[in-house]
Amino acid sequence: MPCLAKHSQEDYGGAIVDYNEALRLNPNYAKAYHNRGIAYQELGENRSALADFRQAERLYQQQGNTRYSQDLQRRIRELGLRL
Repeated sequence: MPCLAKHSQEDYGGAIVDYNEALRLNPNYAKAYHNRGIAYQELGENRSALADFRQAERLYQQQGNTRYSQDLQRRIRELGLRL
């Protein structure tokens, strides 16, 4: 996935563009919300990060993915304390 390459190269803006496209194609792609939230957080856009983390966490719960759901619950709490 190109967005992961951009993300790992710290091209967070480029990664966000790619995550947007991935979500346009599949709006239930929890990992894209999760990773886009991380990219937003790296850019200091904490409100956008929080919105994406919440959406990803809802989708992970619906999909029964407790591991990632729990990770996002932690991230949401930590980020919420900083807003």
